[in-house]
Amino acid sequence: MADKVEVKPNKTAFVFYPFLISILIWAFILGIVSVVVFFIFKLNPVLNFSLFFIFFILIALLIYWSLSVQYSKEKYTFFHDKIVRNSGGILSENETELIIRNITHVNLKLPWIENSLFGIGHILVDSAGSSAIEINLRSVDQPEKIYHYVEKIMKTNGFKLTQSKLIEKEKPSSLGVFFEVAQGFFGSIFGLVMFVLYAGGSTIAYLQDYIIPVMIVIFMGLLLLFMRSIFMWLDLERRVYSIYEDTITYSEGFLNKNYSFIPIENLSDSNLTQTLIDKIFGLYDVKVSCPGSGQEIIFKNMVNGPTMEKNLDNLISKSVSLIGKKAEKSIKHNTKADTQPTGPTVDTSFTASLKMDTTRSLFPLLVALPFSLVLFIFLPIWIIGLIGVLIRVNSTKYEIKNRSVEERFSFLNTKNTEFSNEKIMGVIIKENFVDKWFNTCSIVFWSIGSSSNIVFRNIKKESDLQKNLLLKFGVSDQEQIKEMKSEFSILEMIKYNIVAMILLCAVGAAALLTSFITPLLLLVPVVLIAYGLIFTIYKYLYYKKSHMKFFKEYVYFQRGLIFMEYYYSLYNNIKDIRTLRYPLSDHGNITFNVAGEHMETQGKNQILMSNKFTIEYVSGIRSKDELIDMIFYSRPDASQVSHIEENINQYMQKPVLTARPAVANLLSAATLICIVIFPLLVIYPFIAVYIIWKQKVTSYHIESYRVLQKSGIIYRSQLSILFKKIDHINSNQGMFNKLFRNGNIIINTAGSSLAELVASDLPNYQQFYETLKEKY
Repeated sequence: MADKVEVKPNKTAFVFYPFLISILIWAFILGIVSVVVFFIFKLNPVLNFSLFFIFFILIALLIYWSLSVQYSKEKYTFFHDKIVRNSGGILSENETELIIRNITHVNLKLPWIENSLFGIGHILVDSAGSSAIEINLRSVDQPEKIYHYVEKIMKTNGFKLTQSKLIEKEKPSSLGVFFEVAQGFFGSIFGLVMFVLYAGGSTIAYLQDYIIPVMIVIFMGLLLLFMRSIFMWLDLERRVYSIYEDTITYSEGFLNKNYSFIPIENLSDSNLTQTLIDKIFGLYDVKVSCPGSGQEIIFKNMVNGPTMEKNLDNLISKSVSLIGKKAEKSIKHNTKADTQPTGPTVDTSFTASLKMDTTRSLFPLLVALPFSLVLFIFLPIWIIGLIGVLIRVNSTKYEIKNRSVEERFSFLNTKNTEFSNEKIMGVIIKENFVDKWFNTCSIVFWSIGSSSNIVFRNIKKESDLQKNLLLKFGVSDQEQIKEMKSEFSILEMIKYNIVAMILLCAVGAAALLTSFITPLLLLVPVVLIAYGLIFTIYKYLYYKKSHMKFFKEYVYFQRGLIFMEYYYSLYNNIKDIRTLRYPLSDHGNITFNVAGEHMETQGKNQILMSNKFTIEYVSGIRSKDELIDMIFYSRPDASQVSHIEENINQYMQKPVLTARPAVANLLSAATLICIVIFPLLVIYPFIAVYIIWKQKVTSYHIESYRVLQKSGIIYRSQLSILFKKIDHINSNQGMFNKLFRNGNIIINTAGSSLAELVASDLPNYQQFYETLKEKY
């Protein structure tokens, strides 16, 4: 296999075909505008046509120039262990580098017209580090050959992809396909009807004067919608899913063809769902997830859904992920701690079937019953809540299997979610005072691939349940090498909440000064003082129990007072840490960002949140980042950790390369905004000072085993990412970057939908990017 293979898109398909489509669209748009202008402004026909022609030529030239520049910059380079895509436009430059072992999904698209005319296709390569397509090989010649070449270099990087043993082959149910197509067809008609009704009677009366053209338009619209539904039916009917021992493949399409393969090694978990309608007709949807939010593939309308899910779960549980499995680069330190970790020891023998404890689940309703009887209006709500809890208790089952955990729900609808042990990134055990009465707890499992957690709610704490469960994930009785505690004090609380404290003091002072007008305002400072005392006492008791323990392979963290939470996560599953130092203090917070994300409900919205936990009020925050990263990287024992702490200055590395953002980019953008929104010119001096100050205190550093971001004016923050946690990196230049000769670096880690670190407006961005490529 060649060390380096370069591929360029087919120029005709990349430039001329989209150019032709674009100018036809613009000709249609400009033609309509020209006719409207002609009738409204009564322009001379020759002048009107001349204006149309001039605008059309200018737009056509701009489109052709843009496409030509894009083509000149578009290039795909295959190395033995990575794929690099170079792209850009008139005012931009981009480079994306993807490590082969982090690939989760490869898709070959053969659009009918372009493939028939030019023999080209598109190849989309997904990665664990983002919800977007990482590498898009557009309009390439011999697409099937390149598709198989990607498969070949993946095999040389540890993927099996033999497709030798077929486990199962499935097609969507024809009945399910009919429902899916009919839903789209009638949904579009319903939307059109609702639009017409929303337009009002005057619009309908107006259209009655043009009944024949309107009927022609409606007929043509329905015909196009019907033809679209027919092609959609033919596409879906040709879907074929094949599950091999080491690969999932699927193909689909009638005119436009799609072929995909998914390596079993980088799958995370599976999910089986069945709506009430599906249950009536015996249909299922099976979803498999890859590391990274949004990396989900759905096999819809399956008749043999449970069998398919069982086969997928069995294959996923036996696979070993290749994400992040790269050769380690050594750090030269004067300690024995340089030995590289071999990984935690796990015990998968424990299994159990669990259910929600009925009494514990009903307890909140039993407490609310007297109030519902007194306030009779709330009794129906209480009854509905009771029915809901009883359904949930009797329809939910939790399974702890040898190599996975599963949550099953079956009532009117069905939903089964299963996480393999290896893909579980964190375990959180939650207890409150009620759980202590009933000897129960809830256990939350974070996955690298799913955006929803598995939660074992209100389960009995059976003998050694937690211990045996944690052993499955490598959390065992190990040597404690370090402990950190929250060291709360009133002074540090003031520093931590300095902005809020200033505002509260201002409100209290204003109330005192104006109390001679309204004596009742004297209550404001009294209430503030009372609230401050209660808040301080609560925080003192809360942080008295907050502490973190580092063991050989994992970190343990507990927090809470009435509601306790206990976090467990392996070092291998923590992708970065962020420290936040309070103003005028040596105390601060440490946030551990665990691979994966989950959905949280905030008001009426569903927000995608990172899996993370934070210990607050940690002393000696300036050196904690270095210490923790050394623990993660080298796995020292307790004596070595003590040696590192005592000689921490010796371990503070001199950066290999440092970069600071330019001021001109943000300052120019702010200046333009203030000119356009001219009232902002009043505060422009403050904006300018803030931007200059912010950019001056921000810096990026490459060390021998990690990359750092330091930032913050009042609160000093430091983000550190070990090289082995990086999934892929990008460099790009926008318009302002081109103007001021700087650029941006984007760093992505596995299990995130967004970039982990964005280094913007770096004058030496090319040197920074090349150095980072060498290191990680």
